[in-house]
Amino acid sequence: MTDLLLWLVTAELVGLAAFPLVFRAFPKLADRGFGLSIPAGMLIVSTLVWLLSYVNVLPNSTWAWWLVVVLVAAGGGIAVRRQGAALRRLLTERWPALVTAQVVFIVFFALFALLRANDPNITNTEKPMEILMLNAAVSADSAPPADPWLAGETVAYYYGGYWNLGGVATLSTVPTASGFNLSLALIAAMAASAMFSLVYSMVSRDGGGFSGAALAGVGSSVLLLMLASVAGWWELAANFGVGSEGFYDWLAIDRLQRNPDVGSWKPDEFWWWFRASRVINTFDESGVGLDFTIQEFPAFSFILGDLHPHVISIPFVIVGLAAAYNLFITIERWGWSWLRRNCYSAVAIGLIIGTSGFINQADILLMAALFGGTVALKAYGESGKNLLISTVQAAPPLALVAGIGVIVFSPFYFGTLGGQLQSPPIAPSEFGTRPLHFLTVWGVFLLIAAPFAVHFAGPVVRRYVGAAWRTRSGFSVGPVSLRERFAELRYAEDDERPVEQAPTRPVTSTPDDSDSELNGEDRRLAEDWRLLRRLDHWAWITPIVLAAVPYLLWAGTHLAFNDLANTSDIFTRLGTMLPLGILFVGLFFTTVHRAHSGATRASLFALLIATLSIYMLFGAELFFVHDLFGNRMNTVFKFYYQAWIMMSAVAGYAAFYWVRAHNGLGGAPLVISRTAAVALAVLLVGPAWYSVAAGVSKTSDYSGPVTLDGWEFLDTFNEADAAAIDWLLDEADPGSRIVEAVGGSYTEHGRLSAATGLQTVLGWAGHERQWRGTDELFSGRAEDVRVIYETGDEVETRRLLDEYEVSFVVIGARERAGYAGIQTEKFDSLGEKVFDSNGVAIYSVRGQSS
Repeated sequence: MTDLLLWLVTAELVGLAAFPLVFRAFPKLADRGFGLSIPAGMLIVSTLVWLLSYVNVLPNSTWAWWLVVVLVAAGGGIAVRRQGAALRRLLTERWPALVTAQVVFIVFFALFALLRANDPNITNTEKPMEILMLNAAVSADSAPPADPWLAGETVAYYYGGYWNLGGVATLSTVPTASGFNLSLALIAAMAASAMFSLVYSMVSRDGGGFSGAALAGVGSSVLLLMLASVAGWWELAANFGVGSEGFYDWLAIDRLQRNPDVGSWKPDEFWWWFRASRVINTFDESGVGLDFTIQEFPAFSFILGDLHPHVISIPFVIVGLAAAYNLFITIERWGWSWLRRNCYSAVAIGLIIGTSGFINQADILLMAALFGGTVALKAYGESGKNLLISTVQAAPPLALVAGIGVIVFSPFYFGTLGGQLQSPPIAPSEFGTRPLHFLTVWGVFLLIAAPFAVHFAGPVVRRYVGAAWRTRSGFSVGPVSLRERFAELRYAEDDERPVEQAPTRPVTSTPDDSDSELNGEDRRLAEDWRLLRRLDHWAWITPIVLAAVPYLLWAGTHLAFNDLANTSDIFTRLGTMLPLGILFVGLFFTTVHRAHSGATRASLFALLIATLSIYMLFGAELFFVHDLFGNRMNTVFKFYYQAWIMMSAVAGYAAFYWVRAHNGLGGAPLVISRTAAVALAVLLVGPAWYSVAAGVSKTSDYSGPVTLDGWEFLDTFNEADAAAIDWLLDEADPGSRIVEAVGGSYTEHGRLSAATGLQTVLGWAGHERQWRGTDELFSGRAEDVRVIYETGDEVETRRLLDEYEVSFVVIGARERAGYAGIQTEKFDSLGEKVFDSNGVAIYSVRGQSS
């Protein structure tokens, strides 16, 4: 409990210290960014400590972190010294929103801390790697942190999120064994309150009262963090024996089969809930999976308990969404003057873009697309010029801000970050997603957002498509087209002769507001023509090009390079691609149409991020980022995860809009709306059941005490490792290096270095290769470790110990199992035994004579 309170109070103090700066940077949010002040504060404080430690001005220590927190608070005080009246108005007029945001933060923190306390073990999956990164950040004297699994090298992974959370651990002095689990609770709490702040602000701007805005904000937070996909329904049905074996064969979700013996309210199968993150796959005739992908979603991530960058980044992505929304609805025109008048907001944008790839590498592409789209849309609505010109003219200020943000983190981007891309960096996806699987992942969001999309996009698309069809006839069919008819009317009026006697002239004009002499069908066509001319050609061409060109490029490269490609793939892939493409074009066109009309309502921003989300899903069907895995697994994983965050915000706003529109419906539309509401209520049962059942199943696997200490289980199941970790933490000097057995990824190997942050010669080689894109730096190290343990040649052993600057040699169960010919006697002469407990011995060998 002490660790929990220290962690919580520390996070709150960071948020309070940063709030004055957030207040200035987010003036258009209804709560002035109060709900996102903690993640924003972490970005500010951690960036300053990182930079100052990088240039050796401050160490990465507790007092240095607190000094920066105090400086940030002082800077915030200066920033708001002339904003006292506005700050008082916020506190007196909008206190319900501030209190609700804080309640959301506390409730989600408590819920997810309770979840972690009932399943705290730092074991299985990639948890050992994640505690390693957290310890690397905390134990580093300065940036960049050393890589505990590769002695002599710095971390090559995107470690920004671990640096942020490590700062909270350092400030609070909470051990990382508890900080690991508290980090997950803090991430969920920050994400919930930040999402509440964003959606509450959007709904408030578009006329929603406090209750409606608060419910929408809380709903988005729940949908983001606590609900699963429609896969929950398939698991529920299978558990209760609903459906035939043929149905589940057709459903084709790996290992999901009908339960013939209905028993418990939840499946008894070990880790059954894991399937929900592996829905999408294609199988050959023998049942072998060909298209293994990952569709992880936040509720799954928190149940699994992995502290991975894509999880850490959730609240910071939402801060980015809030910054883009704040930018979009400012009254000032976008340009250089906007940067001068909104300098705090500009700095926030630069910091968000710059740090996004530092926290989660894929996010920098998302932030670039998000802010690029926001700026382009804002400039288009303000300038009255065509879409292309507006976008080009709007780009330089954003490029400057983004460039400065990247330069701030350039020691990471151009220094320590490993190269993970292969050649070519982008490749065509060999397999596509079945529509059934796609709807399984996205069905809930699509149903919630459908009324919103239909309300806004339906009339616009229908109106433009109808106008285009009618003018096609009116302008090109028949003996006298509308163009000619219009020109004749104009010339007849000037010539004061009847139309029938007017001479023919070349058409130099088109219908405009002075066409009062037209009537009937001619007037209708004139109105259609004005509508079509309202938007420039780029507004029409851009979405079609963005949809058609990638598909054509994919078709050509797919047939040329993928081994199992077939010409029929071009047509079968349309089952998913065509609806997505049509939806994207419709949303894109609706968004630019409304922007051209000068709209700055939150609904337009919701349309923007919905359009971006759909296009990300569209792109993930065609191409993948070519990493060491050589398939689309991680691309689908990252893009789907980002889209889930954005669609959660869209869904909250869309639900508010649906409810408000529903109250004014009658007749058939009311029946349809009620039917959809009932369908949604039923649809949500499965995802809600999944989250509860999966959470209970996962925590039931844990039989230890309720605790936040992730290493507590070692005291029962591996006392030797527990004692060795404690000894190294207490006795080993910072910067000491150890040697322990080398083993495969997802094993217990490398545990001591991961738990202490001390460097070992080599940890998980597979992960090092993923982070660096090559094994060049550690080629031969595994064999060197084998020689250290197995050779009887003390001279050779000493040479290798000195080469890797090893201070301590660990000999325990993993070493004895991995090195059959282990020679322990030599270490008595090469050093001295300083620890011996439960079969684990540690020898101090640094500085000993050979």
